[in-house]
Amino acid sequence: MACIEMDLFNKYEINKYIGKTLKVKRPKIGMTGKEIGSLLKLSQQQISRYESGRTPFNVDVLFNFFFALRMEAEEISLIFSAMTYIYNDTLNIYRY
Repeated sequence: MACIEMDLFNKYEINKYIGKTLKVKRPKIGMTGKEIGSLLKLSQQQISRYESGRTPFNVDVLFNFFFALRMEAEEISLIFSAMTYIYNDTLNIYRY
């Protein structure tokens, strides 16, 4: 897979999926974007960019989100399972 294809894959598939998942979780525990931003030392605007998939996650930020949202291991495991599915699906597209 060429680098540009991997960049598009990362930005537009995985980050959108993770962001949407975290955005759905946040109000379920009664937390606003501003509140999680304060916990993570990020602006509400930056939180919005992560949740919309416009800003790619790095491992530190991702796990800080998990911790701030008090996510259980099972919830995190489901995210990584879905990421693996998306990754494999994308690999199959670019193989042929």
